Amino acid sequence: CAAGIKPEKEGMQMLPFSAVPLWVQLIKTSSNIIIPSVEDLPEEWRAEKKLFQDQAIQSLAAVPMVHEKTVVGFVGFDSVLNKRTWKEEEITLLRVLTDLLAVAFQRKSADEALRLEKKRFQILIQHAPFGLLLINSEGEFTYANQRFTEIFGYDLADVPNGKTWFKKAYPDPSVRVDAISAWVNDLNTYGVGEKRPRTFEVQCKNGRRKIINFIPVGLETGENLVAFEDITDRSSLEERVRQTQKMESIGTLAGGIAHDFNNLLQAMGGYIDLLLLEKNSEHQDWPKLKAMRKAVDRAAQLIRQLLLFSRKAHAERRIVDLNQEVEQAVRILERTIPKMIKIELHPGRGLWAVNADPVQIEQMLLNLGSNASDAMPEGGKLIVETENATLGREYAETQAVSIPGMYVLLKVSDTGCGMDRETVKHIFEPFFTTKEVGKGTGLGLASVYGIVKGHGGYITCYSEQGQGTIFKIYLPALDKNVADKGEGEEFDQPEGGTETILVVDDESDIRDMLGEFLRHFGYHTLKAASGEDALEIYKARNFAVDLVILDLNMPGMGGRRCLDGLLSINPKVRVLIASGYSERGQAREAVSSMAAGFIGKPFQLNELLGKIRDLLDRI
Repeated sequence: CAAGIKPEKEGMQMLPFSAVPLWVQLIKTSSNIIIPSVEDLPEEWRAEKKLFQDQAIQSLAAVPMVHEKTVVGFVGFDSVLNKRTWKEEEITLLRVLTDLLAVAFQRKSADEALRLEKKRFQILIQHAPFGLLLINSEGEFTYANQRFTEIFGYDLADVPNGKTWFKKAYPDPSVRVDAISAWVNDLNTYGVGEKRPRTFEVQCKNGRRKIINFIPVGLETGENLVAFEDITDRSSLEERVRQTQKMESIGTLAGGIAHDFNNLLQAMGGYIDLLLLEKNSEHQDWPKLKAMRKAVDRAAQLIRQLLLFSRKAHAERRIVDLNQEVEQAVRILERTIPKMIKIELHPGRGLWAVNADPVQIEQMLLNLGSNASDAMPEGGKLIVETENATLGREYAETQAVSIPGMYVLLKVSDTGCGMDRETVKHIFEPFFTTKEVGKGTGLGLASVYGIVKGHGGYITCYSEQGQGTIFKIYLPALDKNVADKGEGEEFDQPEGGTETILVVDDESDIRDMLGEFLRHFGYHTLKAASGEDALEIYKARNFAVDLVILDLNMPGMGGRRCLDGLLSINPKVRVLIASGYSERGQAREAVSSMAAGFIGKPFQLNELLGKIRDLLDRI
């Protein structure tokens, strides 16, 4: 401004468009505005004229400033001392100034847009759900986002370059060589902008191992941008699904073979029982027959164990001496775990009886023994102890036992590598395992926990790294009077009868054995090899059949449809399902369909007699 002239820039910048409507209209159309005399402005310029006169402006010229075909302002000269005619060179100067200012404005706008874009990009990168790492052409790590540190625990101070990264992330030299080889091979194979995903197991700063999906991309600058996705949980879930499918396959296999095996065992066990009926405990063959009977029972237990594993059988508890079950499990462990592991057994004297499923108790001990073996790869001691334990309230609470009372304590300890406290917190969780991939299902200790809880018991674990592990299992003890009722070696002979029983089974050995056995106890027997034969015989006898013993898995119409046929003939027919399937498994539907009862193969014949008598004596 000239000397003595007050600047009006701020007043003009804050001026609303409504105050100068014609001026704004002309500027918007990119028109130059040249006014030699404000005083001579026509009536339509009255708003602008008043504004100019209020600022003592006598003459002015203005040129619009255009940025990217849009008017963003104007640049002008004004005169307050006198009226004047604006020269062409003055207007040209204004045009040059507006062009320069437009370029500056454009640059400032671009810089601001770039700044905002950079800020948005930084926020996106820093808070991305996956790790990001920028590596320059020299292999130096120049940037790592927050998620990178969250995944691995490392920051750029820990891993400033690829050499340090490979050493820390892959402490196993052989694995490190594979990882470096894959990285170098991909660098030489893929071009700029091409993704080259790889999956590796990486050791983090805290020692934990994670499964990471690496997605490197080469940039035109020679740098590499690497994205890291932690897929540990997803991989674990996929492995659980595969494990579940495998378990289901084993379960299907177990269910398929159980019936055939149980039929074989039923025939063998049945004939042994017939021979036992003809002898007393003083006969010279009695011990041999009892040993054979015990072997059949053990084989049946193995089948039940297979079914239990596949969740197609239910627990069968009875009064047991825990010392006997432990001794039997230890004998199995001696044959299955490495010889450099010494097993010590310390059975308690006068041990109270417990109500337990022998198969589940054995499974529990085998799982604990197997875990202990894995913890002692170089050898050690596995110690199994039993003792009676009467727990008062205060002591019970220290042992994680909520109900004080009489218990039988089973203690399994080893001298293995032990576990830290954090690991101990999770050992009973399904699918939790510290073993290598493919070396464990994570279900062993979970099933131990389930078995103990299913028996109304309690389990604790104490372990220290390098000091071994101790499991304490408390099983409720039975009252001595109750336990005494479960003792006895003699072969009891239940009451027989004179009723007519129809035996339906496609196995001739079982039909013949049952027929002979039932006749021995006074029953009249009829035999059918199929469901179709059974219906014909039942119709021909005109309801003169008191009980039907029916197998389920037979050729033709099978047992299930045969049962429906018998019920349609006589809704009051008494049918005892005799099957190698579990009552709570494949046989459930048949048992729930008006069958009078169920007995699982292989059964002892005195058990069958008791079941028959019970059904026939019902009103």
